[in-house]
Amino acid sequence: EDMHSSFALFARSRRSAIREGAEGCQNDDMGRKLGTEWSELSEEQRKAWDDKVKARIGYTAAQQSSAVVPPRNSFSLFVSEKLPSADASSSSGMAPVLAQEWRRLSPEEKMQFRLKAET
Repeated sequence: EDMHSSFALFARSRRSAIREGAEGCQNDDMGRKLGTEWSELSEEQRKAWDDKVKARIGYTAAQQSSAVVPPRNSFSLFVSEKLPSADASSSSGMAPVLAQEWRRLSPEEKMQFRLKAET
């Protein structure tokens, strides 16, 4: 079982709720809260997250031994649209600029990328 992917999907789903409930929550605090919530899940609840990951990446028994590319998130799709032809080495300096652009997007604009990421 790839617990890191399961945790990543869990964290992605919980991050907004934690941020709304804890104004000014820093990344370190966010990581601790997410880790605590994850550790408090029952085995059955964690298995449900494993199942979500498997469904999302088209998991089959034959794929278990092969390398699996994690699903893309909405921000990575945004970045790929902004830098479609740039390679990773040339786009690294753009990260702060793109992050700022992402924060300026309206919820409706972000939703377009979220919907693309889910398909």
